[in-house]
Amino acid sequence: MGTSEGNTSNPPPPTTSSATPPPKTGGRRTIAIAVAVVIVLAAIGGGVYYYYSTQSTSSSNNFVVGVVGPLTGALGPAGTPWADGVTVWANAMNAQGGVLFNGQKMHVVVKVYDDQSNPTQAVQLVTQAVQGDHVDMLITGFLTPDTDAIASTIQSLQVPIVANAADDPEFHTGNPYLNSIYPTTAQQMQSFANFFNGLNPVPTNISTLYANEEAMIALLGTTVQLMGPSYHVDYNATYNPNTLTSASAQSYLLNANVSGLNMLMVSDEYPTNVITWVQAMKALNIRPPIIFSEDMWDAPFFISQLGALANGLIGQDNWAANMTKAEASGQYANATYWFQQMNATFGNSIAINQLPYQAIMACEVQLAAIQKAGATTGPVVAADLRALNMSTVDGRFVANQFGLDIARGPFVIQVQNGEPVIIAPAQFATATPIYPLSSTWP
Repeated sequence: MGTSEGNTSNPPPPTTSSATPPPKTGGRRTIAIAVAVVIVLAAIGGGVYYYYSTQSTSSSNNFVVGVVGPLTGALGPAGTPWADGVTVWANAMNAQGGVLFNGQKMHVVVKVYDDQSNPTQAVQLVTQAVQGDHVDMLITGFLTPDTDAIASTIQSLQVPIVANAADDPEFHTGNPYLNSIYPTTAQQMQSFANFFNGLNPVPTNISTLYANEEAMIALLGTTVQLMGPSYHVDYNATYNPNTLTSASAQSYLLNANVSGLNMLMVSDEYPTNVITWVQAMKALNIRPPIIFSEDMWDAPFFISQLGALANGLIGQDNWAANMTKAEASGQYANATYWFQQMNATFGNSIAINQLPYQAIMACEVQLAAIQKAGATTGPVVAADLRALNMSTVDGRFVANQFGLDIARGPFVIQVQNGEPVIIAPAQFATATPIYPLSSTWP
């Protein structure tokens, strides 16, 4: 049985990985799940679902992990590396003989269900994975929209999840099955406020452009509040992220580019939208000293799409190319090992993306609770998950009463020379910030 430190989910490095590198297509990697790939199509409420499976599930000695998330659609560039992280974790577990559950080593089987960036379909797939395919562990609630959509469903099914979702009202309803690897909004934003307040000169005039979504608006308000009274929001606009175009982005930016603008903040759950914002800045020759995106969590995708335009952008992340200092703190268990596994399986572009490590963290945390409870579902698993205090690949996990991680905050990262590097907090920094941005950025 595992302990609260989740020993079986933080393995000593095996000598080889059983994963197979995925094919490349036109510079964009398509999902390739190792070993045998099984595609199943079935009608669900007028829609379609499909899953990829790492192995046959005929053996009773299998530990089946279901992953519900967006492989296609607007969030596909983010959902793909998330699913890849689960694959790397499963391969590492199987290289050691499997995961330990109730005194028995079990072979990990991964089924990945594509919700096509549709929260409604995510609900259907969660039900199918639990009640139809009887998965032993569910990894889902990939982003805030999915998490909010499935919250009542997982509570009804008594299946706990560790989501990759921001603190929003859904986390304050007393749902014991809903958890997130993200810290509280105040804790998360304090890292950014400390960074901005430490700059010289301090940026005081801000324009903000935020997707019209509860979690994003809460993040904005908390950030500005923590930054203090010397800061001025000169222009603020929220917009529908589903209808953003180059033309509408340029219209917003023309209003946001006020005289004396020091910082432009943008936040959107869709990576393609943030790219639209940056490209529009370039087209309009808008050059604020700081361009900050709360949602720059898929830095490799941004870099691949933006090229030189990405250099200098500042955002939040839980991962960067060099995690040595963070791992040495004792909070990031086996970070170097997991980086090596990710790089060997999928290449450097995904190895420096925080999303697969967050997926591994979700696997580590949920498995530790399942091992401790000796069960795969039910209130005991949910309670044991909330009681964990453990180091993971993506930082320490300790949940508050709402299931939000209170053991760590995010890094502030900047793209320098085509790579995301840590610029704050100081004890983990791997580079100094480039500030202010050149008037001829990029």
